[in-house]
Amino acid sequence: MVKLRKLVSTLCAFALLLSALLCSAAAADVRGTQRSAFAGQTIDCKIVDATTGEEQVVYLAIPTHATADEQQAIIDAAIKDALGIPTLFYDPDTTGAFPISKKYNLGISANASVSLGSGTLDGNMSISYCEFVNHNASSGTNVTVTFRNRTQSGISNVSANISGTRVTVFVTRLQDGFPMSSGDSISVTGVSNKTFTSNVYISSI
Repeated sequence: MVKLRKLVSTLCAFALLLSALLCSAAAADVRGTQRSAFAGQTIDCKIVDATTGEEQVVYLAIPTHATADEQQAIIDAAIKDALGIPTLFYDPDTTGAFPISKKYNLGISANASVSLGSGTLDGNMSISYCEFVNHNASSGTNVTVTFRNRTQSGISNVSANISGTRVTVFVTRLQDGFPMSSGDSISVTGVSNKTFTSNVYISSI
């Protein structure tokens, strides 16, 4: 009888532990599927080419139940499409984008150089880009973004007005002279004429 009680007690303890682990895993899954800030909206996305200075504005429909990762996949796909690289718009597996860095609610002070992010290229890439997402830039806010390849001493600059858009993307390309080899150290800085905050994502394709 004593042994039976010990066995039952052990099984109960195990059941409680398993329940706690399952709850913990469920909570982790919820955090990993955070809802998009733009879910159910159509957002304007300005794509600025560092070499030509050309600006394109595309309008992206974000599904009602889209996660933040799915939102990012849609933006990544739009960038590829704007640059003439085919992709399936809503399929994250076809965008082939590799994150370099992410910063949330980054404060960008007027007339001061700010580190927007840095990291290492995960392979030989043809495009690197810096996104200002869900920013609060006021009218007339102009930003100059500088990409640096610290491994190969490459540099690329681009400027644009980011006010009036939900997302603005600055793009630099290998074909236009900015080197992007596997393992290269990439850093991106920005200077603005006005103070604002933004989520800033830097990625490569």
